[in-house]
Amino acid sequence: MSDSIATYTDSPNSSVFNKRALLFLIFFGLFALFFNLDGRSIENKDYLRYAEVAREILELDDWVMLHENGKIYVHKPPLHFWKIAGAYKLFGVGPFAARLPAAIAAFCGLLIAFFFGKRLLRSPEIGFLAAVILLSAYGYFWWARRTRIDMEYAVLFSLSLILFYCGCETTNRKFKALWYLAFWLATGFAFMDKAFIAFSNLLVVVPYGMMCILKSEKQKFAPGLLAVTSIAVLAPVLPWILSLLNHPQFADYWEIFMKTKIMERRMGLFFYLHQFPLKFFPASPFFLMGVWAYLKYRKQLTESPELAFVLLWTGTIFFILHWSPQKNHRYLLPIFLPGSLISAWALWFFYQRNDAVFDRLIQWGNRIVLVITTLSLISPFIVAWYLGLSWVGPLPLVLCLACALILTRIFLPLKLAAIFVSFVILFHVIEVNDTLLNEKRAVYLRMSQVFSAQGLTPGEIAFHGDSTRAQEGVGYYLNRLMRYSNNWKALIQDSNIKGILTTREEAQKRITGKAGESGGQIVPLDKGLVLIIKRK
Repeated sequence: MSDSIATYTDSPNSSVFNKRALLFLIFFGLFALFFNLDGRSIENKDYLRYAEVAREILELDDWVMLHENGKIYVHKPPLHFWKIAGAYKLFGVGPFAARLPAAIAAFCGLLIAFFFGKRLLRSPEIGFLAAVILLSAYGYFWWARRTRIDMEYAVLFSLSLILFYCGCETTNRKFKALWYLAFWLATGFAFMDKAFIAFSNLLVVVPYGMMCILKSEKQKFAPGLLAVTSIAVLAPVLPWILSLLNHPQFADYWEIFMKTKIMERRMGLFFYLHQFPLKFFPASPFFLMGVWAYLKYRKQLTESPELAFVLLWTGTIFFILHWSPQKNHRYLLPIFLPGSLISAWALWFFYQRNDAVFDRLIQWGNRIVLVITTLSLISPFIVAWYLGLSWVGPLPLVLCLACALILTRIFLPLKLAAIFVSFVILFHVIEVNDTLLNEKRAVYLRMSQVFSAQGLTPGEIAFHGDSTRAQEGVGYYLNRLMRYSNNWKALIQDSNIKGILTTREEAQKRITGKAGESGGQIVPLDKGLVLIIKRK
């Protein structure tokens, strides 16, 4: 191919490729996101708080005002917790249900990347590459299998901007209004996940609209229509707001909300400059190549405004995050989808140029990653041996991953994507190792197992002293809000309480050796805690 810019048109076999690509994405995406989803306990590399807040929705039967450890929780709107609570109703309280909403959202993100890339970049190959690249991005894979809220928010945020762009590109005013309505609805649902930060999509919408106006394309942007349809943002939000205002505890909620600092995590100014390449790996080099290629060939790309839009989207959000004092690498998720589109475009663009050096780099990279991934399948057996576990334990999981690696190589519709598929399998091997290490890391799970082994029911256990995290963690595994009191004497005298969990320091002060009042069996636990089993 010449040095002229690549153009993308449907090939005669595009319909066949579309079907194969979509089927591969569906099956491989479902496998990648749901395989061994319940392998680890919640406290191992997850955020127990979100799972517990959702659990308390069911126990307290309060879907309007959220609670954590029985206390009012004001940090986030309820949509994410509603979804987890709904999953609990279907599958029971546990790791699979707690992670299910994020995994479903991530799967939807893959399909969005595929269809958006296929339609607007006019290439099913780019759409397919974008979806596979997105799945293989380390940060995306990581948060797709966690209990946190960020994956669902990122997909809704990305969907809102794609809907806005589709509205801009539609000439029919009626359809433009429908696209804009959908944009505001997606924004409203994103608000129900992470509150006012959802409106940061306007930081992309407004500059793009101004660019259209400066190019004398005001009709394309239609700011009046966008403003009129904004009423749709209230559809998902208003019912909850009104219910919250009418809640009997709203005054307490508002008082706590006004005293709460929501965002406190702070990092250095250049935090994202190294975090984005790491968390977007292995596609980071292709993303940089895409930015470079666009800048070099921007004059020839005047008929590809979609590339300008995704670059504006990525650059604007990255700039805002960069200057925000509160930083965390999960905040980068809203730019992963446009980043995957840019990376896929760059990969396909350089591939079509038939550059011999580029082709050799891709081939050797693919071979190296394939060898590393294949060899990594041995690591779960090494970990099992190190922990003194039977090698039979990880065998079914390793066999599934080995079969997946072989089958993806056979049925992969575009060999250019092979390196990213190998990375997904490699990430899963790491997850299997975490599953084996879970027994050592799941502190509160072990505590709940100790209580059961001692013949104690949840109603017979009470927490004393500064053990709020343990109270929350154990309560999740026992599926019950645990009793808590600082009144030691009342706990000792309560005949319904058979076991008291407290710190070792408190136990040393309280246990006097008088068998009649406070003596009993002491069972050491983790994190400096002990279980005191009262004498009968």
